Amino acid sequence: MRFKLILLVVFGALLFSIGFGTTGNFFWVTSTQGTPTSVFGPSSGGGLVPTVNPPFISQNEYLIYAKDGLSLGGSALIEGSVSLLNGSPMTFSGEKKFIQGKLVVENPGVNGFTYFKNEYQDYVESAIEQVPFNEPVCCTAFDLGVAFIEVDEEEDIGNKETAEVSEDTYYQGGLYVGNGGTLKILSGTSEDVTVLLISSLTVKGDIVIEGKGLVIIKVLETLIVEGDVYWNTFPNVNPGSEGDPKNLLILYDGTEYAQNGGRINGYLGFSDSVTSVKLAGNMILNGALYAPKATVEVNGTVGVSQWMYGTTFDIKGTVNVYP
Repeated sequence: MRFKLILLVVFGALLFSIGFGTTGNFFWVTSTQGTPTSVFGPSSGGGLVPTVNPPFISQNEYLIYAKDGLSLGGSALIEGSVSLLNGSPMTFSGEKKFIQGKLVVENPGVNGFTYFKNEYQDYVESAIEQVPFNEPVCCTAFDLGVAFIEVDEEEDIGNKETAEVSEDTYYQGGLYVGNGGTLKILSGTSEDVTVLLISSLTVKGDIVIEGKGLVIIKVLETLIVEGDVYWNTFPNVNPGSEGDPKNLLILYDGTEYAQNGGRINGYLGFSDSVTSVKLAGNMILNGALYAPKATVEVNGTVGVSQWMYGTTFDIKGTVNVYP
């Protein structure tokens, strides 16, 4: 049953930095009865435009950011550069250039940088350098005050069914998009922010976003993606032209995440509670993955347009630059 309910939800405040300065900026969203209005209030100077400066900072120099080393073996291949905070533990099973870009490390280990460089140069196509670790920053919690339309039972979108949502909505019973099903999000203009709060989300069909607004999907318990989440331009354009991935932010508060195939055209921001991320099949992430407390396993081919960030990476497949 669907009914209207004024529901104020406040997620913990996050103070984050924009650019390289120390000025803090708070991000929040307000709306009334499904008419979202973005309110971006920097603490001093300037302003934030939702489609240009959403609540995270992109780092594009490296394809992978890892706090604690790498494990690469078998058919593993990283078609880009890697940045490490700590150069251990490091495990390479095989003899080949696993990393086709460069490898940089801040803390190479007790034996020093020269030892680290000599030990691992055979596995790296380009240079090995010692530089500070500049980790990506992503917003996984923020002040969010929204008047939601509440759906108290699970929304189940089946084969050849299409459902539309244009208002800030709380799917208290969860949202299931089955094979052949489509959820269409009407995001409005570039000045709008649409927020979906979902207890559990399963995507086996499609989530299609129309419009130019910022879409935030906050998932509280379980997130499963086996289908596609994309902007409406995707089916009719060349790969890599699906629209700006910064216009979609998917936040997740569960404990583990697994994805086998599928496509996401946006940024994934996982909270500290997420400790395991498993990616398999032929998967495309036109955006970034932020999982600061997770071990990220890759078994398959994952195309990433921005970057992936985790505690450590166990890669037996391929991570390449998309498109």
